[in-house]
Amino acid sequence: MKRFGRIGALITGVMVACLFLPAGVATAAGATLTHHSSRSHHAVHPHVYQGPDSYWLVASDGGVFSYGDAAFYGSAGALHLNAPIVGMAPTPGDAGYWLVASDGGIFSYGDAQFYGSTGGIHLNQPIVGMAATPDGRGYWLVASDGGIFAFGDAGFYGSTGAIHLNQPIVGMAPTPNGQGYWLVAADGGIFAFGDAGFYGSTGSIHLNQPVVGMAATPNGQGYWLVASDGGIFAFGDAGFDGSTGAIHLNQPIVGMGATNDGRGYYLVASDGGIFAFGATFQGSAGGSPRNAPIVGMAVVPPLATIATGIARTPDGHGYWVLGDGGQVLPFGNAGYYGSLANDQLTSPIVGIAATHDGNGYWLVDQAGQVTPFGDASPGGSVSPPARIVGIAANPIGSGFWLVDAAGDVYARDGAPGEGSIGGPVDSLVAGIAADPKGGGYWLVGSDGGIHSFGDAGFFGSTGGIGIDSPMVGITATPDGRGYWMTTLDGSVYAFGDATGGHPQHHDLNGLGAAGIVSTPSGFGYWLVNWAPAFFTFGNAVTYPYAG
Repeated sequence: MKRFGRIGALITGVMVACLFLPAGVATAAGATLTHHSSRSHHAVHPHVYQGPDSYWLVASDGGVFSYGDAAFYGSAGALHLNAPIVGMAPTPGDAGYWLVASDGGIFSYGDAQFYGSTGGIHLNQPIVGMAATPDGRGYWLVASDGGIFAFGDAGFYGSTGAIHLNQPIVGMAPTPNGQGYWLVAADGGIFAFGDAGFYGSTGSIHLNQPVVGMAATPNGQGYWLVASDGGIFAFGDAGFDGSTGAIHLNQPIVGMGATNDGRGYYLVASDGGIFAFGATFQGSAGGSPRNAPIVGMAVVPPLATIATGIARTPDGHGYWVLGDGGQVLPFGNAGYYGSLANDQLTSPIVGIAATHDGNGYWLVDQAGQVTPFGDASPGGSVSPPARIVGIAANPIGSGFWLVDAAGDVYARDGAPGEGSIGGPVDSLVAGIAADPKGGGYWLVGSDGGIHSFGDAGFFGSTGGIGIDSPMVGITATPDGRGYWMTTLDGSVYAFGDATGGHPQHHDLNGLGAAGIVSTPSGFGYWLVNWAPAFFTFGNAVTYPYAG
């Protein structure tokens, strides 16, 4: 499965990808004060994207200005700097950020770690921006000659440092999986490295004003370029939502940031003026006195685990989202009972199931290792011949069922065994749902085929229909007389007494579906994508993050 992260923001032309939560002490280098840490002075406030977006602005003296829900973790505004600040990059979940100076000095705040800098290195050309890796444990710096400096787990995929450029590089953007990046020059020339695709440029077009930055779409299949007059150039799947190209500006545009859903963007001027297109305006520094000009902005990225599942509380007033790194994100009245986020994992976490009273849950990895939290019963791990793809709790008693990709079901901790497929399957099994009445369950294949066991009834399938995207999840109605199934691209099929059309399609913003769960009444469901972001149907409502 290709991992797509949500794209964060461009700072002076630097696009920052949404990251996994890092940990460690925040330090900085490249200033007169060699090491600086703000971690002990600021609480970390993880942010899960539910819209609208929030953002920071950064000035050349290192001043940081927060808008919306963006938390302030510190700035370099009171420090003597050897070189001006030229950009910033956020860590995931509104938990911290880095600032970078033109000499490559790095300043870390909140949970942002220091992985190295060029503050003590002679550079051929100044640094113009930075971008962070998808797991938050590294970053790239880019110089105006296109030289790339990789730190932490950032990979080097190439540069233009040895190439004659018509115009200097002004920014960069990483691909969602961090295995490539784009560089953009002042004439709008695009240089793609690693797995970054080329979707077009303005390198051969006469521009009224130079390009000053870029931002990528959430799935990495497009990007925007912005000029200093606010002209926008959209390529690939990037949509055009407006520009300031025809507006008289008090000060030039210096950067942009894409919204987390990829359906809009912000432009920022050197006086701190914000221009929102397809995005929510959260405030600006325009008209406010400042000691130094604004040089860029960063949109707060979501808490960017790759979601792999969802489970709800018994009353439906909350739910948990599972990340493949073992993260558990509670929403609404869902209690937090622990996670595997800080453990050394040997296999991705693929499933979560809540206990029948909602005071605990089990997590399972692909290898069959089950970890209980809260009042979940201990034990129950298996060693399957095929990878585990799902877990379902026994709704009327203790225990749970595991299912592997071959359709073998493992009953654990008192759950009754109702059978397995027990032979070759037409398609790999993608998930399991328990019959709410107890005594049965359904398995769904990647082709939408349904296998019913015990008291679970057969109400239909897409096995013979032909679907454009593989099936990845199933959830039953509360009376057990129907079920919904979702494909990877968010097409939901309803059978039995499950409501909805064939299919009910949800636009998942270019990301895949991670799971689906019904409301207690059976008149709706929640669908979650990898981001995670939530999509509701019927009487399902979204709840705030409760972590």
